[in-house]
Amino acid sequence: MLRSFAFFLALVCASAVSAGSPDTAGVTQVTWGKWHISWGSDRVEVKTASKTYTLFEKKPGSYCTVGSVVGPWVSADCAWYEEEAGPSPNYGVGRLTVDVTRGGKVVGLDDVFPASDIYLALLNDSVIKKYLPTPTPRSLPELLDKLQDSHVCEMDMGDLRNGWGFHHVRGNQVAVRIGLSHVCRANRGTFTQIGIYLPIPETMRSLLKEADARGTLMEDLGQ
Repeated sequence: MLRSFAFFLALVCASAVSAGSPDTAGVTQVTWGKWHISWGSDRVEVKTASKTYTLFEKKPGSYCTVGSVVGPWVSADCAWYEEEAGPSPNYGVGRLTVDVTRGGKVVGLDDVFPASDIYLALLNDSVIKKYLPTPTPRSLPELLDKLQDSHVCEMDMGDLRNGWGFHHVRGNQVAVRIGLSHVCRANRGTFTQIGIYLPIPETMRSLLKEADARGTLMEDLGQ
């Protein structure tokens, strides 16, 4: 799926809604363990009894919108816009997931799911199939390395590991949406989403059930 400047504008507009406003749709704050996570028009913030820190913050030319919150993992789509010398500006969208228990450290998909499951899901994805090298890589690290070396202008294959979020639950599987930014300036604003289904690890079942019930998956938060 390709999204361009229209998606960038929609993301910016969505980020302008204030947390706690009577017009705000859906959830804008959750508590997981000792961590209280809240988001609004200018920042995504984490509070505990002893400290407060910011995960994402609105800055000139950049805006972030929360995509999913599952246990300690918060995903966000961040749009950016740069005025540059030349005939046109540069702009784009990126996605990443961070861990609130580790100070907002970026979480790779293979930090949460078995590498073998991710490997098989990517091999069977219609978009990825177009860029598979020959011979077929035999492991996830090799696959990611080869895809990154493919130099596809409209999508940054380097985002495959970190640019993801939880979309919805289907039986014993969870839908994961991977978002790939553009690489070449000529493709600015292009945002490719790859959807894969992964088996839910036993340790994640209760977290996903809770997130699904409270409405903090991507399908609930409008991503």
